[in-house]
Amino acid sequence: MIPSERQQLEEHLLDVWEAARPPSLREYDQIPMVRDDLLASVKAAAPQLAGKRVAFMGDHDGVSVVLGMLVANGLVPAPLSMRILDFDERLLIQAEHVAARYGFSHLLNVSLYNAFDAVPASLVGKSDAYYTNPPYGMSNAGASVRLFMTRGMELASRVGARGYVVLPYDCQRSWTQDAKEHTFRFVTGHGWDVVNFVPEIHSYHLDDDPHLKSALLTIEAGSGQRRRLPWQGRGVDHHEIAHFYGRSVLAPYPRYLLRNQTLMYMDKAAS
Repeated sequence: MIPSERQQLEEHLLDVWEAARPPSLREYDQIPMVRDDLLASVKAAAPQLAGKRVAFMGDHDGVSVVLGMLVANGLVPAPLSMRILDFDERLLIQAEHVAARYGFSHLLNVSLYNAFDAVPASLVGKSDAYYTNPPYGMSNAGASVRLFMTRGMELASRVGARGYVVLPYDCQRSWTQDAKEHTFRFVTGHGWDVVNFVPEIHSYHLDDDPHLKSALLTIEAGSGQRRRLPWQGRGVDHHEIAHFYGRSVLAPYPRYLLRNQTLMYMDKAAS
């Protein structure tokens, strides 16, 4: 395929997903990557995820879906399997529709799941890698990120398993540097290794902060003794992590966003 044809095909696939992706709820940190950032993220991740069972811990971006479309068109190597875990049923339905249309349903599984719930026992340790672009925790030093990371580290827990985590990072914003340091200590303190940290490679394109950048952190499960993760194997009360979605969104949070656009609530996450 000549470069111009490849570019046209990639642009078409991005158009398909951006038309299919459900409208974002900013208050619940659904802040999707767009166009060039999304495509660059997928193409960078694809070689790392090739041949692996990959869990996407939340995926409103649609990295899994765009990856699947590129795989189906022979543009990038294929993972062994992909599982999206997300609280938004609309997203899961659209991902399945696109997978059926483009012929990668055999690679994709979806689970309606909220990070405040315990990871289903049937999924613990069953993935080789996880990928997440979590709520970034500006008001809690990145604790929101660490809950999503805990869930990913439960899903992909064997020695050598890798995690790929999108973090807000900007050398001009001290809160992002503080959150990064907390996250690094969390990783190394629980027996995982920091493999790579690539700063300021994506943009969030926020109306209220258009210049905020994000980084990609790669971690790996070490072979030594690992401490138990702080929320491992249990549900988490919504008040346990302050300001999970920022100071303007108060607990209790919705457990699921259903296909009919309604929010389903619970007083506490399931244990």
